[in-house]
Formats: sequence, C-alpha cells, structure tokens
Amino acid sequence: MKPLKSVLFLVSLLGFLLSHTACEDLEKVNENLLPKASGATGELMIFMDTTTRQSSVGKLVDSIFNAPQLGVLQGEKRFRVHYIDPMKINKFLKMHINLIFVTLVNDKSIGNRKLKEFFPAQALQKIKKNPDYFMFTKQDVYAKGQRVLHLFGNNPKDLKRNLREHHQKLLRIFEQTELQRISTRLSKARQTELEAELTKKHQVKMLIPKGYKKAFAEKNFVWYRFPERKIDRNLFIAYQPYRSESQFEPDSILAWRNRITKKYLFADPQYPESFIRTETLEPPVFQQITLNGKYAIEMRGLWRTNAKLLMGGPFIASIFADTKSGRLFYVEGFVYAPGEPKRELIRELNALIHTTKPVGKNH
Repeated sequence: MKPLKSVLFLVSLLGFLLSHTACEDLEKVNENLLPKASGATGELMIFMDTTTRQSSVGKLVDSIFNAPQLGVLQGEKRFRVHYIDPMKINKFLKMHINLIFVTLVNDKSIGNRKLKEFFPAQALQKIKKNPDYFMFTKQDVYAKGQRVLHLFGNNPKDLKRNLREHHQKLLRIFEQTELQRISTRLSKARQTELEAELTKKHQVKMLIPKGYKKAFAEKNFVWYRFPERKIDRNLFIAYQPYRSESQFEPDSILAWRNRITKKYLFADPQYPESFIRTETLEPPVFQQITLNGKYAIEMRGLWRTNAKLLMGGPFIASIFADTKSGRLFYVEGFVYAPGEPKRELIRELNALIHTTKPVGKNH
C-alpha cells in the first residue's frame, strides 16, 4: 500500500479534477421553475443511437454502468440501466433523475444528429479541437434533483479511449449523487436522541433514521438495528487507537472485523458459536475512497453465521483514521434479507456510513 500522505494527495487531486472536469457543472437553472425529477434510486436512462448501442462503444458503455454489483451474490447490477433511442426522447423521459447522453459527434446517423441538439454550441467547438474532452455533467437541467452526464467523442476511437481511462470517475459521479440523495431523504426523519447519545458517549456523529434502535453498546463499540418482517438492517461503529498505516492493510482490516463480529454479533446470543464471520469463499473487495474529506478504505463482502442458524448476506464498511483524536474507525452496514434484492439496501447503508464524522473538543 502507498504511504498514507501520498495517497491522500492523489485522492485530493482526483477530487479536484472531478469537480473541474467542465465548467458547465457549475451552471444551474432556477430549481424553483422545475418539476421534481422522477425515477427510482440506482436507475439510469442512457440515450444512445441504436447503431452506436450495438457497436464496441455501446458494449463498453454497458460494461461500465451495467457491471455486476460487487459484494452481492444475486446477480444484481451496479445500476438499473435503460437504453433509449434518441428519436424517442420526450418530456417525460427527460424528467428522470439520472440521464446519460452518449454522442459520436462526427457520425451522421439520425440518432447522433438528434443528440447533438442537446449540446451547447461552445461545447461542440471544444470537442472538435480537443480529443481529450469527452464529458461534462450538469444538475437540474430538466427537473429538480436531476443529474445529467454527457459522454462524447469525435469518433469511436477517441470516446473508447477516454471511457476506459476514466470509467471509475464516471461511476463515482452517480454513486456520490445517489448517496447524497439518500442521506437527504433519510435526514427528514431521524433519531435525534440516539444521534445525541452517540456523540456524547463515543464522540462521533452519524445520521440515524427513524426505525433504528440501539442493539448493544460498550466502550469503543455501538450497534444499531432496524428489523422488519423481511429485512433486517444493521449498522455498527467500532474504533481503536490509530498507530500506523499498516492498519489499513486488507489482512489487518479483516482480522479486526472478525474480532469485532465474534465478540458482539450473533445469530442467537444464547449460542456463542453462532457469531457472524466474514465469508471467505467469495473474498471481500477493497478500494480507496474519501469519506468526508478523509482517506478511507471501503470493503464490500459477504457475511454468514458460524454455526447453529444458517444466515448470511452482504456488508459494506469504511475504515478511516481521525488523527486529531488518534482513533481508527471501522463503520459497517450489513443486511439480512433472504430472497430480497440487496443492492439498494446496501446503497442506503453506505449513505449512512458516509455521514459518519468524529467530533470532540479538538474538532
């Protein structure tokens, strides 16, 4: 793993580049004049010429946005994608929460000519002069609460090169947008008493929506549950002294998780051997992220009970250090929902994880 300081610099630089990809992102119309965007969380509308859709460009776009969701075994995709012929674009479709326009500028097909109508004139000129200019994003273009992404190239070769090089950036645009939407929605009904208690006893803030109850807590650990008839959502926070960057290594993180779950989390507390463990047949995946401006490691994987009762499901966790308090945090959301789709449940838990912020006299 790279030294923490250097990784922090790279993550910060990436955030800067993402926010400055195009000045168009700063241009917003008056939200008060727009209808509310429609559509489900995790849903994308992609407008692309039919011929382009069937070409290598279309297959590459599909491999990015329609890829399998990591950490979920039910064959769920990262997003629910709908492809729309540009000639069928109408007022209703343009009101969707997430829109992607994929355009080959020099292509003379009727679909690509239609797509170019949605470009500002200055953008078309910039595309012709700069083959590295391949995207811009806007908010609230046709509806309130909407994210619009334009992907384009003078020719298939240029567009494919840029898509391959920047595919993670494109995914982050919609992942971050969805997390912000979810946290805004959940913050409208929150457990303020539980949040205040969490801050007072553990010096950390987190959005805790209605429905969650404190399941267990002790020094350096707190667990919240939201059990329903078919779905059981869980969130827990653990922390320990931060000593070195080696604590961010995957083996170290996994060992820490297994210590936590073996000590605190059981299918049946009367049977200590029913503790939760990390599934190793489908190993967890790790990636570097930022969480509230801090360098963090995200881990996605599967959990199962060790014995007694057969239970399991997906989990997502973020690990980050707070140098002011000298603590390393492990924040996880896991779900038990047999037979139910898991993607949006995990996305909701991830949105709550991203509201986690250490607080205290030094903050």
